[in-house]
Amino acid sequence: MSGADLEVRRAFEEWLKRLLLPSKRLEKKELSSLGLEEARTMLAERVREWTREWVEEGKKEGLEKGQEKGREEGLRKGVVRGGRAPS
Repeated sequence: MSGADLEVRRAFEEWLKRLLLPSKRLEKKELSSLGLEEARTMLAERVREWTREWVEEGKKEGLEKGQEKGREEGLRKGVVRGGRAPS
């Protein structure tokens, strides 16, 4: 690998350590000796974790919105059946 290639590789590794990875809640010890191959493996694992987290957050949000909509619909039907105007 040429000197220029090594310089680009080091710059990219530093970019991963300083900008990308810390924004994804990684601990400093994970970043201390991280090289490109290690970053690739770790990111692949992290993407799977983040995806699971996002799915769970989406399910929770969807459930909360569904419950809210169900309450509103139930109240509306109850008012209609009771013959009163909603207040």
